[in-house]
Amino acid sequence: MADDVVDMLRETLHNHRLMVMAAAKTSTDVDVEAALEVHAGLGSILADWSDFTAGQQRQIVSTIEFLVNPTDAGQPDLTTPDGFHDDLAELRRLHAFLGYV
Repeated sequence: MADDVVDMLRETLHNHRLMVMAAAKTSTDVDVEAALEVHAGLGSILADWSDFTAGQQRQIVSTIEFLVNPTDAGQPDLTTPDGFHDDLAELRRLHAFLGYV
């Protein structure tokens, strides 16, 4: 079951990454570097999924949902150069919550 959850989360990130890359082909405003930084950070966290408590896992899922949700609290990710700054902040909060800092 845990493997299914991780597989689904990885697939969600993969699909989002494809969307980011497609948007970057038509707009120079997409901050691909920041997006890939968030994706890499979340990918590293998913590699340790089984080491986390249920509460920590819920927070990881929440952070991924924040990233892929086009109506998150910050700037639109795919139409502004600062779109992924709020996602980077969420990743930093997650790192702190998980004790990575």
